[in-house]
Amino acid sequence: MKLRIAFVLVVSGAVCSLATGRAAPPTVESRPAGRPVKLNNLVTELVRTKFPEGGRAEYLFENPRDGWVFFSVPAEAAASGKVVVSLGRTPREQAILSRTMGRHGEAMRWLPAGTHRLQVRADGKPDGALLVRTVPEIILTAFQGDFHSPDGSPYKKPSKTQVPGEDRLFLYSWDFLDQCVLDNVNVIQAGYQKCPEMDKWLAEGRKLIAGGNFPSEKPDPLYAHWSEGMNAVHSSGVLVDEFVSPTLNISEADRVLGGYRAGYGFSPEILAVIRRIHDDSHGRKGKFYAYLGVPWAAKAKDCKRLIDLLDACGYYWAWESYLWEEPNVAEAKASVEKLLCQRMRDFRRESPGCEKRCILCPSILDDWDSIPNVDYKVWLDMQMNAVARDPAFEGLYGLAPYQCRNADPEMMRWASALYRHYFIEGNTGLLSAKYGYKLMTEHLENADFAAGAAHWDVQPADVGSIGFKKIGDLPFKKGYLPCGPGVMTMKRSDKKANIVRQTINNLRPGRFYSLRMFSGDPAATSLKTKQLYAHSVNIQGVERLTNECRQDAQRGDRAVQGSICWNYTYIVFKATKPTAVLEVSDWVDKNTRGGPVGQELIFDFMQVQPFFPAERKTQSLPQ
Repeated sequence: MKLRIAFVLVVSGAVCSLATGRAAPPTVESRPAGRPVKLNNLVTELVRTKFPEGGRAEYLFENPRDGWVFFSVPAEAAASGKVVVSLGRTPREQAILSRTMGRHGEAMRWLPAGTHRLQVRADGKPDGALLVRTVPEIILTAFQGDFHSPDGSPYKKPSKTQVPGEDRLFLYSWDFLDQCVLDNVNVIQAGYQKCPEMDKWLAEGRKLIAGGNFPSEKPDPLYAHWSEGMNAVHSSGVLVDEFVSPTLNISEADRVLGGYRAGYGFSPEILAVIRRIHDDSHGRKGKFYAYLGVPWAAKAKDCKRLIDLLDACGYYWAWESYLWEEPNVAEAKASVEKLLCQRMRDFRRESPGCEKRCILCPSILDDWDSIPNVDYKVWLDMQMNAVARDPAFEGLYGLAPYQCRNADPEMMRWASALYRHYFIEGNTGLLSAKYGYKLMTEHLENADFAAGAAHWDVQPADVGSIGFKKIGDLPFKKGYLPCGPGVMTMKRSDKKANIVRQTINNLRPGRFYSLRMFSGDPAATSLKTKQLYAHSVNIQGVERLTNECRQDAQRGDRAVQGSICWNYTYIVFKATKPTAVLEVSDWVDKNTRGGPVGQELIFDFMQVQPFFPAERKTQSLPQ
């Protein structure tokens, strides 16, 4: 389909007619505003133009598909009221961008395919440009926190009654999301709550969808539950977790983690519920979204029944495309090509046009950050870059990175920056390059203890009180943890602390870095309550950011039953010179044990990498 954009300029003011003495209509000048410019697979610029001086402009732009459209004017002009932008012939008070509407000079609206009218009223001639672009649906999964944070923290920890057995979770406040994420999102998975924040979100033209699951495998309860989500107040649909590819051909990683339910949701009776919801909708605008779990060893044809049904109903499929990190750059590139790009080509071959209803769900889960000398930020960037550039993803409908309650604040900020970089600004180069981030970090050697004591200065308190073990030698089942093939052990002495040291290399003075580490007690396999272990992590020669550091206790690894209690240590520091010294001990300090004599602790995943700090709130695109 050829895209056409018409530009109509109406000059402010009226001219008096000599014949009648009445005010004549404004002078009208028409000229083309240029052809659409494809920026990447998911972003096309439909309009880029300067503002008319002291006048009013009308633009007829053609949206090439049903989907989201992004509008931008200079933030200062919108805030001052110098520019007002309206869709159609809506009055000024219902403008999409004005002093009271829009987010910092920006707006997003879901529009059907076809021609749309945009009215712009400008006071004077503001600097900058008006931009109109197609963008994908970008879903936040999911808002589960409070709207306001009494102590200013970005999230609160869940209570035992909220999420039993899982403690390394983040229930983000709306305050944090609004500051760091929501400018770059157009849909939130959440229940509607009557409050100014949610009302404003909806008034901006953005959307909410409900969450759903499988409360039963019987058709009638499923129909009732899924319909309830679609019919909820202000809901634009329901996102159901999860349908599972009907194959027993699963990878070793899927087998170890367990929980794979081959063919779940694919029975004719359950698929008939989706058709029934569609046939009974009677014009209802809510859409059905199906999370689709596809083991990497499965085939695209295994999913065809569900994908084709959703397409026939005008519904969406959310592909859980969680990619494990790879140990080097070459294997990382090969993995993106094979497991992401080629898999998408396979889906498109089996179900032509399915990309138009595909929501890609890359992982932002902490659990997937599993190789200590790989920077997961860059790994996620590589995947997003493939979506923006590889022809396999041209025309993709949207993205829903999974999920915020298992992603720490740094990853939330980074993911949001990627949304803007690729799917609003339309870039095609790696965002990591802007910050100097590399996939492979070069700060610690043997950070996963795969080579035992190599590269570590080991100072045991007693003979044999520091050791190194393989995962197979541990007395509990591996789930997500330990991350790598080996761990370090320390058996606490009453004489002095066990200590290991290593120089952290290749630091850039003035840059912020994070250190992450897991610790646990391998003997506490039946532990029902969480506890903090006595140990210390010191980094000599840096400035430590105390308010960014923490040690969390988890009740267990959520991937396996009967797991030990794990601690997660997280430290942020500012480098002051190219090297620093990392010291890990099983005493809380040089003079205090802090824990019982004879307790053996295991240490896993010593990761040092650049830290992505909070940046100034997005104002608008570069003009």
